[in-house]
Amino acid sequence: MPVELLYIGCGVLAGVVAGYVGIGGGIIMVPFLTVVMGVDIKVAVPVSVAMIVVTSLASSNEYLKRDKVDMELVVMLGLFMALGNIAGSLLSEVIPSEWVRVALAVILVYAAASMVKGRKEEEVPVVAHHGWPYYLLCGLIAFLGGTVAAIVGIGGGIMLVPIIYLLLGAPFTTAKGTSLLLVGFSSAASTAVYMTNNRIDYAIAAPVIFGIIFGGRLGGRLGSVARPLIARLVFGALMLYLGFRLAYEPLSRLF
Repeated sequence: MPVELLYIGCGVLAGVVAGYVGIGGGIIMVPFLTVVMGVDIKVAVPVSVAMIVVTSLASSNEYLKRDKVDMELVVMLGLFMALGNIAGSLLSEVIPSEWVRVALAVILVYAAASMVKGRKEEEVPVVAHHGWPYYLLCGLIAFLGGTVAAIVGIGGGIMLVPIIYLLLGAPFTTAKGTSLLLVGFSSAASTAVYMTNNRIDYAIAAPVIFGIIFGGRLGGRLGSVARPLIARLVFGALMLYLGFRLAYEPLSRLF
């Protein structure tokens, strides 16, 4: 099978999953490129981050049509997330990612349990009158999440969705739509850094983009009308899977 078809398939799969659960798709792309295709992690991460921008544009449109995106949160958290992505892109060359991966894995396992447990859905708007100190705290968390996401090559949606759903009180579908648009803006900042440093392999990126355009639209359409309980269970399973993938290699070297 031509390698380009495999890259297109990766893009379709990443787009469908990302659009359905509200993430950027890096948790699909990075393992596929490194494990299946044998691409070096230093090449896979910049390609993945760049593709998250395309995934966001392709998928979030379906949520915007159904008014499932909170633009106030996009502006507020997007700034912190973008700054974190820039910091993570610059630090990725000098900071060993092993312990970052283990720490993120622990956070993901905890967040997965919280997501599956869920909370009572609220009919009030996303902004729940918590006050600016609370939002600044969430902004700080988004900044740290963006930094970690850029270091390990994921879009940050895997952390944004729990923040918006569990901490800020948004309905789960709105949390997914808002996260999708957010990761696109924040990953664009990282992509600019990678492009400036000539770290994006366009021979890989081009066919993946082609697949994502179709997969992202389909995933966004399915995710915007999905039952919240089913989407939460799928999201929780993905978090557990990503936590295992992130922690397995560093821990196997120790033990």
